[in-house]
Amino acid sequence: MNDLTARVAASMATRRDTAMTAVVVLTSFHHDGYDMRRIFVLPTSWAGWGLFIAFVALVLAGIWPVIGWVNRATLV
Repeated sequence: MNDLTARVAASMATRRDTAMTAVVVLTSFHHDGYDMRRIFVLPTSWAGWGLFIAFVALVLAGIWPVIGWVNRATLV
């Protein structure tokens, strides 16, 4: 448990909902040895990369028709 997490958990010890609040704080700062401050996390397995690429392809396939509708040349 890092120093910030310990201070926040100690300051919440006087509240009625201590148990639930402390659990939320502890899991939001540190979980299973991984730092939770990163917003974008890359996959670590081949299956994860496959799902990630499939998701990006699905998003691009959905956006492509919209680009065509917006980017129309107007004939004068």
